[in-house]
Amino acid sequence: MLKGIVSVGGLLLMIPLAWGSVSLELTQAIDHNCDGVADSALSHQDMTVLPGQCIVYRISAENKGSTVVSNIILRGNIPHHTQLQGIETIPTISDDYSVSRTFSSLQPGVENKLSLQYWVQILR
Repeated sequence: MLKGIVSVGGLLLMIPLAWGSVSLELTQAIDHNCDGVADSALSHQDMTVLPGQCIVYRISAENKGSTVVSNIILRGNIPHHTQLQGIETIPTISDDYSVSRTFSSLQPGVENKLSLQYWVQILR
């Protein structure tokens, strides 16, 4: 089976090429005390984060096609000079530089989004 890879800001979504039309969204917010709860709404805006603070990342996938998409892997990078502090769900940690989560399928429609949320602490 052929697979396609879609990348947004260094984040990868791997899907079979012939199925569906999947869009990705990357949002982020500051988490001052690194408890995994964003201190403001997740957004697309650039932000200034100080050492010791955390950034919460959320990757969302939506199937904008008309057929079910199967075997989806969402993967997010752990940026240089940061350390993984937590993950909203239990994905596979690929290595020290990324986290991933696998989904068996994604139905078409706005209400059927998939997501991977994790947070990292700025080291320096």
